[in-house]
Amino acid sequence: MHSNADIAFQRDSSDMYCNSILSIATETTGGGDEEEGGGGDNIIFDMVNRYIESLPEKLLRSEVSEKNLERDRSGNLSI
Repeated sequence: MHSNADIAFQRDSSDMYCNSILSIATETTGGGDEEEGGGGDNIIFDMVNRYIESLPEKLLRSEVSEKNLERDRSGNLSI
């Protein structure tokens, strides 16, 4: 994927996640007992924590070899 396309994809994905979280927050406000896990904040924290746990480990440039990378037609490297 071209680096600009990758940036656009990541931006769009981030927008989607943020909008989803905000929609949950507005749907769950009011009523419910915050102490018993019924609050919107708890739902959002759980969702964010599950998302963070699903992320792959950070890839360090020093740990990547040429065999893990491939070049596209433009010469850009990707995994």
